[in-house]
Amino acid sequence: MTNKLPFKIGMEYENWEFDLELVDTKKSYEIYNYTKGNIKVFNDELIDYIHLYFELDILFKIKIKTQYNIFTLL
Repeated sequence: MTNKLPFKIGMEYENWEFDLELVDTKKSYEIYNYTKGNIKVFNDELIDYIHLYFELDILFKIKIKTQYNIFTLL
């Protein structure tokens, strides 16, 4: 069963600012680890991590690493 994700491309950083930990800063964007822990399964696989990519505080990419795959949502 796939959990419904609370993230939508185009949403603002402030929606999750207290549930994010900075992973890396690139020239024009920042990558954050989603730390809330309320999403445990995606595509019937256990999640290792969820990274949210923000440019000017706007979500433009979601990367989900599961036990077997990496999913990128643009």
